[in-house]
Amino acid sequence: MGHRQKPAYTTRLVLTLMSALAKLASRSQDLIPRTLLCLNKLVQLTTAENPSVGAGASSCKVLLGHASELVNVLKMPTIAIQVLSPTPSKEKGWDEQQARTTRILQSVVHLVQTNKEHQTPSTPSGGPPP
Repeated sequence: MGHRQKPAYTTRLVLTLMSALAKLASRSQDLIPRTLLCLNKLVQLTTAENPSVGAGASSCKVLLGHASELVNVLKMPTIAIQVLSPTPSKEKGWDEQQARTTRILQSVVHLVQTNKEHQTPSTPSGGPPP
């Protein structure tokens, strides 16, 4: 029997989950102790696991580095909310972009409806419209 190789997406998935947990914890500070516990357990599992695949060692280092960065940031809640939360300008920009897209779609729908209304129905006799 050979070594079982982990799927390639595992590292990215775990990094995304770690970041999501940290962002949630920065916004709701009563979650910080649980998030720190979860991140510390991930670090323990990662270090206890002996990566036997070639890329495993580098992904292990990435996971440990990211987890330790998040733990250090979450230990300072006032800094964590600034670092892990999106800036208001990005949120505002998203809302403006969404509003602009909605206006464009409404214009397209209006144009299509107007075009349908201005099209003349064909007469059954095949003659020119009145």
